Amino acid sequence: MFTRKRTIKRCSSGKILRAPYMRRIGTAVRQQGYTRKTKSGRVVRVFPKGSPTFVPAACIPIRGQQTRKIGPLRTGELTKLGYSSRLPVPERHAALRKAIKEYGANNVFHKLDAVAKLSVKTHPHSAAVFRHDRNWVRNHYDISVKPN
Repeated sequence: MFTRKRTIKRCSSGKILRAPYMRRIGTAVRQQGYTRKTKSGRVVRVFPKGSPTFVPAACIPIRGQQTRKIGPLRTGELTKLGYSSRLPVPERHAALRKAIKEYGANNVFHKLDAVAKLSVKTHPHSAAVFRHDRNWVRNHYDISVKPN
């Protein structure tokens, strides 16, 4: 294999640097070929050469999973109003009513939703309680939720 001069390349936002590699053509493709369209629109069967081709580094669009981040949580805002996932349902709902008076139904809904999503793997029982309370807030107050 031959060496290439390495240059550090910067990519614009929304793009990532793909590493250089050698494209090797498999036996089946060499024997059977593949079809492609020409500029005129005619379909042609191509039989590629067997030698590997060097593909240089290039900036390509980021196509990976686009993760949506949950912003920083302000801890203790619901607990200072008496909310805890360990309390019985009537006491939790009373604490949520106090929180809704202070922060608004939409904010309380999103707080419960974020905590439920972040604690699914670590504390599944608590996450289920947060989801239940989140749904209670959605059903008892006028909350419009965008579908994901």
